[in-house]
Amino acid sequence: MKNILYMLCRGNLGGGGENYLIILLRYLDRNKFKPIVIVPEEGALTPVLRELGAKVYTIPVVTDKWLGNDRNWYSFMKEFPERVKAILNIIHSEKINLVHTHSNFVFDGAAAAKIAKIP
Repeated sequence: MKNILYMLCRGNLGGGGENYLIILLRYLDRNKFKPIVIVPEEGALTPVLRELGAKVYTIPVVTDKWLGNDRNWYSFMKEFPERVKAILNIIHSEKINLVHTHSNFVFDGAAAAKIAKIP
């Protein structure tokens, strides 16, 4: 069985990525894949993910505004090392085989995957 870690930029319903993940989880072959999801906050999407059998973790990150100015980027990046460490802990404890990130707001997952040497 392959453990797949999905990185989402919100815990609420709304965008195409969230709807895509709901459809994917509904039809994912559970004999071959185990879905694990990281969200930045609890919201309307998280109970749906759990009902579909995904294990859900919350790692807080502020993604409610565009990071266009320097102040927003500095604030966002301040906690970057801690978020990556938290993701690495999940990668190791859940024996993750693949990290899927669908938003540039959560590139923390890509960094953690690179450190862990998994796709």
